[in-house]
Amino acid sequence: MGTGEPLPAIWPPAAAVRRALRERLETLRGWLGGRLRERRRRLARAGRRMREQLDLSLFSAFPPWISPRGDRTVILIFNPPWGRPLRYPIQEIPAGCEITSDRRRFREAAAVVFHLPELRRLRGFRKPAGQRWVAWWMECEAHYPQIRDPDSMGLFDLTMSHHQDADVFTAYCQPELLAELRTPPRPKRPDHLVALFASAPYNASGRFDYIAELMQHLSIHSYGRRMGNRRLIADSGTQSKLDTIAHYKFTLAFENAIAQDYVTEKFFQPLLAGSVPVYLGAPNIEDFAPGDHCFINTADFASARDLAAYLLMLNSDDNAYAEYFHWKAQPLRQSFLRLIETQRTHAFVRLCQRLSADP
Repeated sequence: MGTGEPLPAIWPPAAAVRRALRERLETLRGWLGGRLRERRRRLARAGRRMREQLDLSLFSAFPPWISPRGDRTVILIFNPPWGRPLRYPIQEIPAGCEITSDRRRFREAAAVVFHLPELRRLRGFRKPAGQRWVAWWMECEAHYPQIRDPDSMGLFDLTMSHHQDADVFTAYCQPELLAELRTPPRPKRPDHLVALFASAPYNASGRFDYIAELMQHLSIHSYGRRMGNRRLIADSGTQSKLDTIAHYKFTLAFENAIAQDYVTEKFFQPLLAGSVPVYLGAPNIEDFAPGDHCFINTADFASARDLAAYLLMLNSDDNAYAEYFHWKAQPLRQSFLRLIETQRTHAFVRLCQRLSADP
């Protein structure tokens, strides 16, 4: 190498080194942040469980320190769902009944309602004499082993759930749906065939595998956090979802689990918006249908490919597609009207009535 010749570039430029270090640091920061967030979530869950069990053990161990309830029926909601405030029509609660979430009144309560998806353990705690325990859930029991365990469920005297045979039946369809179901469908956009909203990771129904196969055969616009390929311009909650799917001919109404009576808002929202639900879920879905020929059931097709072919056929045949909305101009099914009628009275009111009728 001659004098004055530049040295060969054996080291990367300083800017490249700084950039690489920044990228490594960002990756490490993201990894550590994720671990810390997960640890905080676990600690928060553990803290809730400890407080829950401590409260219950204290209330079970000591005699009542609150005056007798006399002629008032106190119902304690031990753990309101997901920590949200209780919402119910206070003016409709019978005069002799009181709803509370104050755990200090545990021993005074004639009944205690436990939201099972957030309750880990009840064994080993004494139930005060004469008190009744109510198991409450709206989620599918496929995700919660304690609901499927006969020994665990044997601790409860009453059930309040989405099952039609529950002591207090709480469906996802409410009376206010009736007027909206009559709304005519809006015109569809040519490039809007199938919509999907899926954000929860639960997949006991195998829905994500089915959707992945379906996507191989037709265009699906997915707006949720799972399998997403579209984003809402503005998201104001349920109304934004309804306004979006109103422009699609079909909406995938795929439940996160398959079980009798587990029919959620996923089925009813497309019916309200004027999109045809393509349903995967409860084997008795017909019990919840408001009219004839108002949805498409994946169970009627041998494969996702066959279903895709049928949807594409309907997309090219306006008359055949329009038949899926004839029900809107017909009287609603009597079975659906009876189901809606059971929901006219709030679940807490019906629980009060049940407790008063069966002291």
